[in-house]
Amino acid sequence: MLSYSVDGRILTVVATGTTPGADRRQFYAGIEADARVPLGALLLVDARRADPVEDVHELEERAHLIASLLGPKMGPVCAIIAPPRLLTDANFFQAASGQLGIRVGIFNDEPDARRWLQTFAGQSI
Repeated sequence: MLSYSVDGRILTVVATGTTPGADRRQFYAGIEADARVPLGALLLVDARRADPVEDVHELEERAHLIASLLGPKMGPVCAIIAPPRLLTDANFFQAASGQLGIRVGIFNDEPDARRWLQTFAGQSI
């Protein structure tokens, strides 16, 4: 399941369990259409309750899906909160996102992730 909230320039996506591909596409398309989400939002992905992804190709597809469906709503930075069991997934997502021109930071908790994102808040993105 996926949910999201907007706090200023920060768009927080919370992943819980496993979300089917069609639901992910609909979810991100909904964010792109949401007028509350600013252009160039700083993305914070909370994956602490997400299931691991067993196929690295799926992680690459997810990175491309997020970037393509969010379009101009997504800025060039993304913070991921990942538990130790998902660090391999987060690191691969970080590499795949780098190919898309998105800078990804991986964090253990939300305060650290938000502090990192705030360093980009005043920049024109």
